Amino acid sequence: MGSPPPPAPSQGQPAPQVPPEFPAAAPPVAPVAQPSTSFGAPPAQPPVGHSLPPNANPAGAPAEMAPSNTVIADATLQLHVDGQDYSFLPGAEVTIGRDPSCLVQLEERHSLVSRRHLKITFHDNNWWIEDFSSKGTFVDGRPVRGPYKVEGAFVANLGDDDAGTPMRIITAGEHRAPSNRNGLALLALAAVALVPLIILAVILATGNDDEGTDPDLGAAKQSTVMLIGEEGGQGSGFFVADDLIVTNQHVAALSRQMWVAVSRNADDPARVEYAAELVANHPFLDIAVLRITNRVSEISANGPVLSTDPVGDIGLPVVTVGTSSDIVIGDEVFSTGFPGRLSVTSLDDMGDVRLPPVSATSGETANFTIWPGCSNPDWQVFIPEGSPPGVTCSGGGDVDRGVLISTFSSGQGASGSAVFRQNEVVGVVFAGSPDEANASMNIATDAFADWLQEIVTANG
Repeated sequence: MGSPPPPAPSQGQPAPQVPPEFPAAAPPVAPVAQPSTSFGAPPAQPPVGHSLPPNANPAGAPAEMAPSNTVIADATLQLHVDGQDYSFLPGAEVTIGRDPSCLVQLEERHSLVSRRHLKITFHDNNWWIEDFSSKGTFVDGRPVRGPYKVEGAFVANLGDDDAGTPMRIITAGEHRAPSNRNGLALLALAAVALVPLIILAVILATGNDDEGTDPDLGAAKQSTVMLIGEEGGQGSGFFVADDLIVTNQHVAALSRQMWVAVSRNADDPARVEYAAELVANHPFLDIAVLRITNRVSEISANGPVLSTDPVGDIGLPVVTVGTSSDIVIGDEVFSTGFPGRLSVTSLDDMGDVRLPPVSATSGETANFTIWPGCSNPDWQVFIPEGSPPGVTCSGGGDVDRGVLISTFSSGQGASGSAVFRQNEVVGVVFAGSPDEANASMNIATDAFADWLQEIVTANG
């Protein structure tokens, strides 16, 4: 079985292998010359008992000439892509992409197609497309957002509406274009947008940057911490209670005691002020909670010196953990953390080195995928390589929408960063995307919110 390429490294561990966007399927069946109704076997003719309309294209004809409706009477799904024809019956989970695990595997030359681009499944008496890619799937010039009902005959362009890979799709019914509920609003705003664009150009030209003065962004930055292992390595985290910090298990595993650097003012360089230790690891997700145990009184030549005084009031903002269930693909999000290589290799010279300030990176929600259940035969493919033993499959089955994909990068040190939608955390960065340098994989809050609340209550 093939596996996806490793994502961007996080904080000094071996580069993790990012979970695929959907479960791996069986290898594709080689094309055959005879009609077939077996999954993945592409027929040269329509399967027995099926017929295409008189204007339907023969196998191998250009995909853009597909008719808009068919007289296919049952639920057969037919695909034509990259010169090959495929036929599927209900029960098949049709995965399409460049990865060898996909049922319909495309060659590497289709560079705009993600390794696991989309999935077509049959339920509620219809075939449905779910796009898991970083660049999108387009039908009639519009991106496919959310589950899209497959009807009739049409062409889906994978990766780009103009330069992407065309795939002809044929099934029963009459084709309907995807809805575009934002289209009228965009047209109405087009003229109005010219004025703020001119104002924005003037602001940029004068070099003004008010990002740090936004009170909500400022609070998000102040709630963010840099976590540094005693032997080196770093990650990010954020306060969910006065002395409790959420991060990744693989960050917390750097050392028994972690140094905690904070920014009292949003855009000031971080300073090591505390030490923290592990409180709890999530039963299977790459999520951990740390607790502040000591203040740091000074930074000596040998590293931070712990104070014997009580920790007292930390006095930094605490985030609000929101729900990820109502996220719509395309929602604006931003992340606060330390996505850059730490400029020191040990803590011995910390007194001579300024740590960076908290970074804020904006983007959009691109897609969701599962966190794998133990009943998934390929669950190990989903778990990043080098993860601690506690990062594993879910005993309760696949966690639907457990991983949120967003369009900003996950560089070294970004692991454990909070992903905000407006003023609420909706995800925690844990790895980069294998398909896009400027994309990150984030554990969605709904997958761990109840567990986290129990931890906070027990340690309140």
